[in-house]
Amino acid sequence: MYHGREWGKVCHLRYDTLAQMLTLGNIRAGSKVIVFETCAGLVLGAVMERLGGYGTVIQMYPGGGPTRAGMESFGFPPHFHDTLYEFPLCKMNALLGGKLDLESKDMDTNHSSGSPDESSDRIEDPSESGPREEASPLTQEMETSSEVPGVKVDEEDRKERERRREMKSQEKKLKMEEKRRKLALAAAQLEGRNADGLVIASRFHPCPVLLGLLKFLSPSRPFVVYCQYREPLIECYTKLREQGGVVNLHLSDSWLRHYQVLPNRTHPVLLMSGGGGYLLTGTTVAMDAPKTSGQPKTEEPSAKRMKLQEAEGSA
Repeated sequence: MYHGREWGKVCHLRYDTLAQMLTLGNIRAGSKVIVFETCAGLVLGAVMERLGGYGTVIQMYPGGGPTRAGMESFGFPPHFHDTLYEFPLCKMNALLGGKLDLESKDMDTNHSSGSPDESSDRIEDPSESGPREEASPLTQEMETSSEVPGVKVDEEDRKERERRREMKSQEKKLKMEEKRRKLALAAAQLEGRNADGLVIASRFHPCPVLLGLLKFLSPSRPFVVYCQYREPLIECYTKLREQGGVVNLHLSDSWLRHYQVLPNRTHPVLLMSGGGGYLLTGTTVAMDAPKTSGQPKTEEPSAKRMKLQEAEGSA
């Protein structure tokens, strides 16, 4: 449906390319897979379906919250959702540096400044289409000034407004506690850096995302990056070759042609897609720690050391 009607929402991802991503990424039951996608949850749903409810899926998302419209259309049973975790991409560097603070004030307040970390922590209830019930000092002052002298304010209405404000405050507090709990669970899954696979399919430039998320993979694990264009993946290929830590890099594109088969005439369909995007695949490997210049040399074997001592003594 997405491919036929709303191709742009899934980054022009074709179904045969999606099948190759699941195969090349070695998505199977019992795996721990990291998924970063902006395809309306289609790739996330495909990964969860391949896992079959066994394993772990960690969704990295940009912005204020994950998008799962496509995944929810799969109709998974409730136990499938127990294997799904979510983690904001803006806190990835803090987690890698060991500076992730789950009790920070940024989790409790909404700032009007434009930093990415603060804007991504905002939680807004979409069901609140009307004005917020929380009265600011200016609003309270306007309400007080609008009272006509000599007219008694209805105490029941005032108590009702206070009760609604209290309920909104409690709901907001519960939402923040739930968000903090989900963030802690996802961070615990990522801190081990033992993921079994990485799948990226995004409209953003994949290079910085790939270089950061590769650090959460175990050695000898596959990764797959999809992009509609070839040039961003060429840059990823070059950066990975320079920094090392990966082998078997392969950049490919998929090609699919539909045929119309009729009596006495068979020909390709006139209207078909020109390309199915490009895939960059590879395998992670363990890298040796770099040796510093001040590191002492390794000791000689014991037999050779004894001979040298005997030679020095005789001299």
